[in-house]
Amino acid sequence: MVVQQKDQESLQQRVNEFLRGNSTAYVVEEVGEEAVEDIFIMVQKAEEDLRAAQERLDRLKWELAKAKEKR
Repeated sequence: MVVQQKDQESLQQRVNEFLRGNSTAYVVEEVGEEAVEDIFIMVQKAEEDLRAAQERLDRLKWELAKAKEKR
């Protein structure tokens, strides 16, 4: 019971931190921990996609700078 309560507090903290740091609103038809977890899974996937895109962009910038040096 204590572990479950701690997990719930952690989840609530994550929700609050996310909402404070993000102005985008999400509408969830289902209410409950499972729906919130689904949102976090979507956000985590979006963060991973963004990180991968940023890495590709950094690589392209590096390649462009290297090509300019060869001129």
